[in-house]
Amino acid sequence: MLARYYARWAALRKMLLEFLSYGKNNDDRCCGKKQISSPGAGFDTTYFQLQDEGNAPHLLELYLM
Repeated sequence: MLARYYARWAALRKMLLEFLSYGKNNDDRCCGKKQISSPGAGFDTTYFQLQDEGNAPHLLELYLM
């Protein structure tokens, strides 16, 4: 069970870091702020981990009731 969770976490984290780093070089044709949506499901603290590493995007909190 833990191996599957870790594999899912590692895959999502890798894709997220690639997405956030895309466009940082002057050669890339990407501009503007990046936005990620956290559905929860064990990834609620991802923003704070990214913030500690200096990779966090702009924070916008949205609560749906």
